[in-house]
Amino acid sequence: MTPRRHPRRINVPMIWTLFLVAACTGQGCREDSSSISDTNAAPRDAARAEEALQAIEVWLGKGDASKARTIAERLVEVDPDSPDAREAHAITLVAVAAETAAGGDEETAKSLRSRALSRYEEAIELSASTPRPDMLHASGIIAESLGLQQRALELYTDASEGAPDNASHAIYAGNVLIKMERHADAESWFDKAVTIDPAEPWGWAGRAVVFRQQARFEEALNSIRQARRAAGGRGTRNDLVFRVSEARILRESGRAEASARLLFALDAQTRANSAAVTEELHLACELIGEHARSAQVWAEFHAAHPDDGEALFMVAESWLRAERPEEAASWYRLAEDLGLPEELIDRMKRKAREAVARDRSGQ
Repeated sequence: MTPRRHPRRINVPMIWTLFLVAACTGQGCREDSSSISDTNAAPRDAARAEEALQAIEVWLGKGDASKARTIAERLVEVDPDSPDAREAHAITLVAVAAETAAGGDEETAKSLRSRALSRYEEAIELSASTPRPDMLHASGIIAESLGLQQRALELYTDASEGAPDNASHAIYAGNVLIKMERHADAESWFDKAVTIDPAEPWGWAGRAVVFRQQARFEEALNSIRQARRAAGGRGTRNDLVFRVSEARILRESGRAEASARLLFALDAQTRANSAAVTEELHLACELIGEHARSAQVWAEFHAAHPDDGEALFMVAESWLRAERPEEAASWYRLAEDLGLPEELIDRMKRKAREAVARDRSGQ
């Protein structure tokens, strides 16, 4: 039987699914359509099906994923041959899963995502030979979130075949291949991505990761610097993630001083607000023996994130390694004043003393 298609589908950007949606953007929602959103009656024809899809979109836009889910479930019951209905249900399940995970119940959230993937798979099957690339891609994201890497790769591959001019499908395929430690295959997909769209920074960044993991550091540097140029060409002022990647490549290739210079070139506020920058700077400073500078970097981070107890202990450890025990002692006293457990403080002191011993032994 030829699958029936509704005249429209939910107008939710694919990127919403990518981030597992805290709430739908509501793009395309009409304010005056809220009057239909309370009905769970079966759509008797295409017009009623369209009305139900609009209602789902409205409730997602308002952040009420549970209400949207109820309508979507009813729509699947009354229109079981519609891929749009099953896709709508999948989207609402992903939204409910995001809310559930935010509430701390990851086990239930995972179950909801698994059910969402099943609905996506059903929608793909009902779409016969022409499933939409964006639906395939969204399904891949959910499969990947569930650890189903091979299935995710298949879905991204199918999406790429359906939309060969879209670099994002190739980038996601490359990313999942990195997780699968299939470096040669990942490199091929990232090469494809930068061929499709040389101005897309994430394709270059993916190549850099593959090269770094194989210790092909010069190729990795060339790629990550191209990613930074591409980001700048697209008007992206904040290239922080690419800068951190470049710093890591420099450090791992034995150029820790250059790594530190790259990140110290950032303003203090940007450094302090980024855990990734702080951690990478710490590692570079360790390698070049600049423990006092590491302590200062951690102190700046702690000032911006006063609830981060680990940062507090990293300041103290760095001062000990810089052979300034009085500075370290003041941070341990601060930990006591903040009410951190005594056993935790003692454990972190031991860890710091072990790090100092390694420094002195030259390890």
